[in-house]
Amino acid sequence: MAKYIKSAVEKRKKNREKKTDKANKIAEEILRELVPGLFKDEIDTSLYDSQLPFFESEAVKRLKTPTTVAIAMLWCARFIEKGNREKKWQLDPLPAISRIMNRTPLRTRGFVKDGNSLIRHDMAIMDSLDPTQKLDNLALLGANLYMAITRSGLCIPEAVEALAKQLTTSKPTHQRSWRLWCELTFASKKRATNVLEADDCRTSIPWYPSDHCLGLLTKFLKLPLREREFLRQENKKLAWNALKHFYKVVIGSKPPFKSLEKMCWVAPCVIERMDGIRISEALFHQMIGRTPSVSLPSSYRIQETQTQPPQVIPLKLCQRQKNLPSWKNNKADFRAMKLQIRHILKATGPSNLVTDKKHIAEKLKQFADSNAKGTCVEALLLWYQDVLIDNVPNTALRYHGEIFDYWVSLFAEVSASKVSGEDFYHLYQELLTIKKEGRPRNYLAGRLAEFHDFAVQNLGYEELPEPIRPMGIYAPHVRSGYVDHKVFLETLDVVRSFNDEWAPYRKQLELLCVLAYRTGLRIGELLHLQIKDFQDIKGNGNWVVNVRHNIYRFLKSNNSERRIYLSPLLNKTELELLQSRLFGKNDEGLLFHAIYDPSMPLDPTSVSLKIGSVLKHVSGILEMVFHHFRHTAFSNLQILLEKEFWAFEKMAGYTKEQALKIHRSITGNEYVQRDIYHLLARFAGHASPETTFLSYFHFNDLLVHLKIRHTQDSYSLATTRFLTGLSVSNIKEVSGQGTAKCKFKIRDFRPRMLEKLAPYVVSEDKTCDGIVKESVIIVTPDKLKLDLELTIDILRQLNLDSAVEQIAFSSSIDTKEIQLVKNVALEARKLKTRIGGKFRLDQNSYGPKWPSNSDERKLMLRICKHIVKKFDGKTDQLARFAKHFLEKTNRHEKFARVYTPSRVRPIIEHLSLHLPEHFWELSLDLPKGKSDEFKSAAQEWWIQRLPVGVRVKTKENRSIRATSKYQNGIGYLMLQLPEKSSKGMRNADMPKQIAHLLYIYALVENR
Repeated sequence: MAKYIKSAVEKRKKNREKKTDKANKIAEEILRELVPGLFKDEIDTSLYDSQLPFFESEAVKRLKTPTTVAIAMLWCARFIEKGNREKKWQLDPLPAISRIMNRTPLRTRGFVKDGNSLIRHDMAIMDSLDPTQKLDNLALLGANLYMAITRSGLCIPEAVEALAKQLTTSKPTHQRSWRLWCELTFASKKRATNVLEADDCRTSIPWYPSDHCLGLLTKFLKLPLREREFLRQENKKLAWNALKHFYKVVIGSKPPFKSLEKMCWVAPCVIERMDGIRISEALFHQMIGRTPSVSLPSSYRIQETQTQPPQVIPLKLCQRQKNLPSWKNNKADFRAMKLQIRHILKATGPSNLVTDKKHIAEKLKQFADSNAKGTCVEALLLWYQDVLIDNVPNTALRYHGEIFDYWVSLFAEVSASKVSGEDFYHLYQELLTIKKEGRPRNYLAGRLAEFHDFAVQNLGYEELPEPIRPMGIYAPHVRSGYVDHKVFLETLDVVRSFNDEWAPYRKQLELLCVLAYRTGLRIGELLHLQIKDFQDIKGNGNWVVNVRHNIYRFLKSNNSERRIYLSPLLNKTELELLQSRLFGKNDEGLLFHAIYDPSMPLDPTSVSLKIGSVLKHVSGILEMVFHHFRHTAFSNLQILLEKEFWAFEKMAGYTKEQALKIHRSITGNEYVQRDIYHLLARFAGHASPETTFLSYFHFNDLLVHLKIRHTQDSYSLATTRFLTGLSVSNIKEVSGQGTAKCKFKIRDFRPRMLEKLAPYVVSEDKTCDGIVKESVIIVTPDKLKLDLELTIDILRQLNLDSAVEQIAFSSSIDTKEIQLVKNVALEARKLKTRIGGKFRLDQNSYGPKWPSNSDERKLMLRICKHIVKKFDGKTDQLARFAKHFLEKTNRHEKFARVYTPSRVRPIIEHLSLHLPEHFWELSLDLPKGKSDEFKSAAQEWWIQRLPVGVRVKTKENRSIRATSKYQNGIGYLMLQLPEKSSKGMRNADMPKQIAHLLYIYALVENR
């Protein structure tokens, strides 16, 4: 098969080359016929302009497909461009489509092959794990690293090496609330960085050990510290040596790869193969570092108390300078030039963006002709005009601020047109050393490269000998941050209490913080929002904001234009605050403005500094700034769109209903699976998800950990003992099953493993001192009191075979209460029939089967709540009512057997509000051989004593003794739904399911 695929690929490659060669030859023939002077010794270009338009039509006649025509036009364009570079002529090339190779896909044939190889080795390792085999210290470290790579998602080689060194220190693990992690810091030229240590950019990430790692971690940390330190001293490449030694000891062979980098690259193949794991492709790429992203710095997880009073920030407004600086003399005053150009780029004409760009380009041209002719600034002005063709004025303004000073410092007295390409290269490299390493240096390098390409094509500058590359560490650096929900609420309290010159702006600043925290809008976008940008689309409080260009500012790019639905994102109080600012205002006015002038915007810098000082004071984190509101919004929304609803609710302060509404407003579909990151990028105003991933998603490590926690993987007794470090008796006690030929789920043993690991963990909960510092889930979630909905949710998760600890983690309920519900459910299903002793309820589930139809689920919940409310806390009576109904049913039939009408009436009365009387039918069984008159009389006797509307039918399909007790027959009550039920149901089992739920709930309440 592999040989066949290889030959097919080679065949397609040869056909493609053959087709390209043919198209290129025909293109040359056409060009020779149309402009023969280009191929002579004495070049003649006089026919070029007149004959070139016929090239495409001739190519279409001679070539059959659009692809070959495009190849021919590209050859022609390249031929003309080559002559321009060789200075044979200076002609405009033919417009053509150039083929650009896409980014190499991850899942290539080689990747799948290597992944399968690692999976086979992994199966052999898991089968060979023996608790009786004693591993030496290096092999035990290798076991920890192997599980971290293949079971915990730590797939970055530098991070694995950092983990190996971290485990050799004293108490390398930390714990806060339910989270347990190791803090890893490392330097890499390929990875994005987020911390600065002594002018050195480094990467800080948390590693959350999965359940597979806890037992091995405890076993390794039990070793004396000096023995662990000895491992680090004796091994230069500690991680890779430990892994190779682990392979040799366990399965007697070498790893399938020759480097740690290759092993980490394909490790997610093992993770996604685990039972119950659903990891999106975007997180898959992030795990191996293919998509750059950064976590929060360690200061957000491990922080000493740092408090400082809010800084005194003076209030400033945006001053309008209508008159540009004047010229003092005819000499070139470059400082004045810079200010004048800046004011031209910031100026706006009509409200139409296209007209504004033309207006600014004309101003630049006039300025160049009158003030910059013959200076080095003239080249920059021509470039700015070219930039405006495809970009908004804000882009040209940023380029101007970045490159102007550097360019003038180089060529104020030297003509740039006379400088050689090699000299240009060295000058640019010297400029790059001035900039700080990381993103600033990369940005300047990109602007210099773009400008020089423009100058080569339009101004005759010499080409650079090689592309501009910044020296030193050039990985992107992100100043990541996160505003905790409690920090956000305390910040609003401080803003409301301003009593200085900012006091008149308290309501405005409060709304500014709310919109920044909930929507992630930039401060420049917020401060220049007009009243007309807000719209109530349905007239009943469904507010949206249209982020667009206006007369006050241009957006950062065209991608920044977007519409955001505010009603799902804001709670009731926040919506009222917004509406109070909108009502009664002029549409052309600003939402945030000076008290005395609705058209005077606030100064973004002073506002940002003021709110930033409050954030530092409240959180105790000195790196926190206003822009971290934007980071917070998109980090929270990523968790929401990955459907980790519980974490999102706790982190962002929403209810479950609000979370679902936000999910629908962004995706448009509750069950969308693909392209969620493109949706988030659009929501953020970014051109692609790469930008959002790099700068704004800081919980990728936590998301991978949460996904892995859902695993349903089970192992043999020997493997379970090796991974958990527990004895056979402990495993039997926790699992509740025998040990012979049984499979055990590792996640069931997490509480026991955490107890054993506790002595080697540094607890961070005691260091808070009243200051909120958690970056993920702020405080330990309050344990919820069991109610009807929680009881139903626990039963549903138990039916899905979820462990008690997992349910406690996802629902914030104490494990003892979950165990109580489980025990009561087991007790309820022991109900048996009096005759035959058969079970009345399904023995394979903890509760009734939950309907798949959402309308039926909602109706069942409403009925259960209604009945619980009617009994008004009298759970004993509720339990008797539910048990009485269940005792008249069995698990195979959909009816309830009743002997007298008095037993039917309470059932129907309790359910009639949602299930009307005409939905019910009583099938009446009578003794055989009775006359029709007897049957009619018995039927009439039941009808008179039943609620009005219940249908009664007679049958003779059972043998019934005609005793005085049953002389009017036995009734079989059943929910008989119409074909098109007004309640949207088809489930005739609903009464029995409701009784089952209520019986369990009543017993739980009684306990």
